[in-house]
Amino acid sequence: MKEKLYKAVFKLTIILFMTICVTIHAVAQTTNYTGDWKVNLQLSDFGSQPTSYAPVEIKINQSLTGIRLERTVGIAPQVNISVEQLQFGGSPTESTVSGRKKIGSVKWSEDKKSLIETAQYSWTDPEGNEGNFKSTETYTLSEDNKTLVCIRNVVSTDVNFSIKAIYNKN
Repeated sequence: MKEKLYKAVFKLTIILFMTICVTIHAVAQTTNYTGDWKVNLQLSDFGSQPTSYAPVEIKINQSLTGIRLERTVGIAPQVNISVEQLQFGGSPTESTVSGRKKIGSVKWSEDKKSLIETAQYSWTDPEGNEGNFKSTETYTLSEDNKTLVCIRNVVSTDVNFSIKAIYNKN
């Protein structure tokens, strides 16, 4: 009888602990990026890079466990839309973006106010030449949640650059 009682108490303790962990995790994520975001070319800084190096639109749907990013690159009628579902915590996810293999992950910054996406892209062109680059994108919201700032740093053997894309909420 006592053994059954101990098992029941143990199970309830585990359930309570898991509930507390999920609650703490949810509360820690105070910044919500959900929304439709359109690039503001006048406020963005692409340096010497073309404006096509940033999506013209990003649709974000954030949940407790991850984030769904739908990025539109290009100008109609020639647009490329990529959709990714990334899990918080840095678990890598493989996808294909613009014909390139991408292994990406997303995690919260130390202060839980910015999202940091890291990615490794690789591809083989029609001539059989292989290419790759790494990128880090840091997303930050304005205090009024109407402006999304994306700082993108790209590193490869051929080129290194940084752009700052500013997005307005639709």
